[in-house]
Amino acid sequence: MSSKHKSKENNTSDSILMAVVIIFLIKNTIDLFVFDLLPPVGDNIFWVFISFILILIFYIKRSYIHLCIMLVILLVGILNF
Repeated sequence: MSSKHKSKENNTSDSILMAVVIIFLIKNTIDLFVFDLLPPVGDNIFWVFISFILILIFYIKRSYIHLCIMLVILLVGILNF
C-alpha cells in the first residue's frame, strides 16, 4: 500500500469524524438554546444509529483506532439508555 493511498484514507476518516463532531455540536447547541429536536428516546436511537453506521465505515476502511473510539461511544450510549 503506497503512502499516498494511506494518507488519503486517513484524511477521509478524519473528515468523517469531523463531520460527526460538527453534527453533535450543532444538535447540542439547538437542544440547549432553542428547543429539543427529538424526544429522549429518539435522541438515543439517533445516536446509536449514527454509531453503528460509523462503526461499519471504520471497519470497512480498517481504521481500527477510530473503530475502537466509536465502540466505546456506542457502549456508553447503550448503558445510558
